[in-house]
Amino acid sequence: MSRSNSEQPPLWSRPYVLAIGANLCIVTAVSMLMITLPLYVLELGGSGVMSGMVVGVYAFSALLCRPLTGKLSDVRGRRPVMIGGILLLITAFLFMQLAVSVPLLLAVRIIQGVGFSAHSTAAGTVIADVVPSSRLTEGIGYYGVSNTLPTAFGPPLGLYLIAEHSYNLLFGTAAVCAVIGLLLALPIRYKLVKKTYNNDEKLSIFEGTAVFPGLVMFFITLGLGGIMTFLPQYAAERRIEGIGLYFTVYACALLLSRLFSGRLADRRGSRTVMVPGLVLIAGSFVLLGFAGSLPLTLLSALMFGIGFGSVQPAMNALAVRRVLPERRGAASALFTASMDLGMGTGSILWGAISQKHGFTTVYLICAGCAAVSAGVYMFLISRKQHGAVSRQ
Repeated sequence: MSRSNSEQPPLWSRPYVLAIGANLCIVTAVSMLMITLPLYVLELGGSGVMSGMVVGVYAFSALLCRPLTGKLSDVRGRRPVMIGGILLLITAFLFMQLAVSVPLLLAVRIIQGVGFSAHSTAAGTVIADVVPSSRLTEGIGYYGVSNTLPTAFGPPLGLYLIAEHSYNLLFGTAAVCAVIGLLLALPIRYKLVKKTYNNDEKLSIFEGTAVFPGLVMFFITLGLGGIMTFLPQYAAERRIEGIGLYFTVYACALLLSRLFSGRLADRRGSRTVMVPGLVLIAGSFVLLGFAGSLPLTLLSALMFGIGFGSVQPAMNALAVRRVLPERRGAASALFTASMDLGMGTGSILWGAISQKHGFTTVYLICAGCAAVSAGVYMFLISRKQHGAVSRQ
């Protein structure tokens, strides 16, 4: 029987709140560049494929650094890795003003990817450290709001800044947001977990318990890469105006989902939120593939937001729940790296496919990826159940 709300351990500790605030600022800065940098590439004379490369190189640089940042977070501490990552992000945002060619922009995006890898891995591990185990999915879900809200106002704000002002002001605003995030991250301190690993475990950068939750998210973010990178081009091709509202509806749905799905998963089990969430995600891709109007596109955003907001916290909690506290950095790194890989692969792959076969084909394939994700999840659940029976 689950405990009543009055018996629940406290959730809103000082480091938890500071980590959420810092992450909100960082993701706001990143979100403003999410759909504006592909447009910046076109202004610099690049092609649609180059736009995908600018998104992909960022994701892949973050991906390649995940094992190292995860290990450093476990061995050296979460706070130094988080602060170092934010400093790299500030540097990248300032240098973007000097990136007057696509090769230079690609180099700066690598710096941004490394910085975001360090920050997000360490911040996610802080959350796993300070949230009570019995409220882990709930706590991760609320933390996810700081990843969600910026996607509601970040892209529209970025589009406004380049339409009414300049790209330099966009990059400067992103740098200011990152500085505020740094000021919030600096006071984060809490009792460090006691190291109980031996030397062999200390050298390991791979945490196997996060593999299958990571695979679930890889196939979902593979499709998400096609939305985040090419949605403006999709809207232009189909003459859909006001596509910025997609991100607002998506973010609001994601926020609404996170407010209840985490608590439900903690009390009733992950399957309660995973099954309907995966169905909604697959359906949203199918709808987006055939949508020819803004209302249908926004309905797709609503479905995807609710689905993703249910699935991601449940899988994140599953990835870090069963590991030793001193291995949470490695688990968090592997889980997040899976999403980086999905986003990066999707950003490049869908760009090439859309040019040859169109966006309907792209989003139908994305729906198929969601179906594969559901298969991986069911396999994961069957393994857990078999393991539980075997131990009896």
